[in-house]
This record gives sequence, C-alpha cells and structure tokens, in this order.
Amino acid sequence: MPAIENVTRRSAVYWWRRRLRLAPASANPITVVTMVSLLTKDQPVARRRAVAMTGRSEAVRMSLYEKIERDGLTAEQASAVFQEEMVRYRNMLAYQHQSIQQDGEGDVAERFAQMRAIYGAVNRDFAANGFGDFLGSGLVDHSQKMTVAARAMAEKKAVGRRS
Repeated sequence: MPAIENVTRRSAVYWWRRRLRLAPASANPITVVTMVSLLTKDQPVARRRAVAMTGRSEAVRMSLYEKIERDGLTAEQASAVFQEEMVRYRNMLAYQHQSIQQDGEGDVAERFAQMRAIYGAVNRDFAANGFGDFLGSGLVDHSQKMTVAARAMAEKKAVGRRS
C-alpha cells in the first residue's frame, strides 16, 4: 500500500504529524509543528483517522488565523491551541471507532431512522430554499425527476424489508 500522508509509524503505533505555516497580515509568520498519536497499530484505521485529522486541521488553521488577528496569539499559544484541538479531535475519532467496534452492527433500525431523519432535513431545506443554488433557473430538470422517482421506490423497498 502507498504511504499515508502526514503519518509516521513509531514502535508499531501510527502518529499523525503536521507542519502549518500561518502568515497573518498583521503579524509575523508562525510555524506550528504538531505530532499526535493515532492510538492504533492498524493501518486501515490509521489511514481513515489521518484523513479526518488532516481535514480537521484545515478548519483549525482557519480559526487560528482569526484568533491571531483578534487576540494576538503568540507562536507558543497558537501551537498549544492547535495541539489541544487536534488531540481532542483524535480522542473523538477513537471513541467513535471504539463504540462502533463494541456495538457491531448495532441497532440497524435506529441507524436507518437516523439516516432518514437527516435525509428528510436536507429535503426540507431544499424545499424551503429551492434548487436555485444547484440549477441556474431554479427549475427541476428531467434527471432530478428521475432521482425523486428512484428515491421513492428505494424508500418503499427499504420500509418493506424492515418488517
């Protein structure tokens, strides 16, 4: 398998590392270097956690720019904030993984209901705000009509299987 981006392996445990260069307009450039254990020896788990950590690090980077501008954080403070946030996120990922491992398949009906609730919320948002962001005219085209029909058929099949 190819190497995992931003990951090293030390003593059979995978570690996520990241170097960020923050160059806010009103302050000197700040380089933040952090290294966080992924708490796993399993490569597929490390790969998934590393991708999530890298994505989260970009969101944290943007908030750090704001904090540096607003609060005047020093390099040490910015590094501590970044490290703390990444450890907190890693802990959340590890907890989710552990709960899924303990739960196995879990309550499939409950998970299905949660997914339907999320899907319903997205549909209500589209209904309230229209499709203007997705289609220039705001009209529903033929491919979207087919999607609605396919969705209705899939829901009927899924509901029929639950009983």
